[in-house]
Amino acid sequence: MDARLTEEQRSLRETAGRIARRSAAATVDALGDSQRITQLARDLADSGLLELRHADAGPTGVEVAIVAEQLAAAASEASFVGPTLAADLCRRAGIETPETCTIALTTDLDRIAVESDLETALAFDAGTVTHALYLTESGDKYGLAVAPLRVGNATVDLTRPLAALTAAETRELAGPVLTVDDLALWRAFAHSVLSADLLGSARTAHLTTVAYATGRTQYGRPVASFQAVQHLLADSLVLLEGIESAVSYASWAVDAEDPDNAIDTALVSKLYCTNAARTINEIAIQVHGGIGNTWECMIHVYLRRALLAGQVLGDEGTLMEQLVDRRLKVA
Repeated sequence: MDARLTEEQRSLRETAGRIARRSAAATVDALGDSQRITQLARDLADSGLLELRHADAGPTGVEVAIVAEQLAAAASEASFVGPTLAADLCRRAGIETPETCTIALTTDLDRIAVESDLETALAFDAGTVTHALYLTESGDKYGLAVAPLRVGNATVDLTRPLAALTAAETRELAGPVLTVDDLALWRAFAHSVLSADLLGSARTAHLTTVAYATGRTQYGRPVASFQAVQHLLADSLVLLEGIESAVSYASWAVDAEDPDNAIDTALVSKLYCTNAARTINEIAIQVHGGIGNTWECMIHVYLRRALLAGQVLGDEGTLMEQLVDRRLKVA
């Protein structure tokens, strides 16, 4: 694969970054501003970024990953990952994506909700959406249905709330047309997008911490001049380079590699990125010292975002089990 971005992809990255930064919250207290969030959601919709995977001939996973990374880097509060995954799932089912729709996940966040546990399901990335998709099971195939979300969203992630589903007023969108293989490929795409999201939050945490350590003085010297701090920041940079490589390959493999390899690659990417992004954010908190966990600092916002993204569609233990099962079956 050629990891270099094309001219169009670079332009997409600049556009997505500009949209994200224009509506980014500068402080923790600024989070939750409904007017600013609504404007960001409108900008995403008007620019067509929410429909990147709506059509079969649409952009590849690389373009989606580029946008996801840029939005995460600015701690974007408008829903993108959820609606994008919903659009791709509807595309695989051969139906139109309902407006303002995201993905419903069970409370343990390891799989899409099926009808039997709808009452306990939570919709991920539900900040600016009103309904959520969920799977209906019929034998060895799955259909799609949609349910409204309840008011009163809350989550550890201050930028992307979870929302409970309302069992009443659900409606079916598609009969049992999705196979297990369809869902496996969809999850591969989802893991690549979530990996890109983890990359964005990790990159901002690292760059912000480098700038802080360079400007912060202690005992008359910049904190970044201390060898112990330099080692931490060097470890952080190495992990960040690894995340970039994992995201680059996984997002490319979704459309370019055979299904088995694409699925394995996506699992490895999400597994690595979850651990690495958490470590980078924890290093950022450590270098910032006590202020890193206070309301005056944005660093813990990126840590919170990374912690939740790492749980969606399976945490490290779940993904490792899936990867081991696939490798053993191949063997």
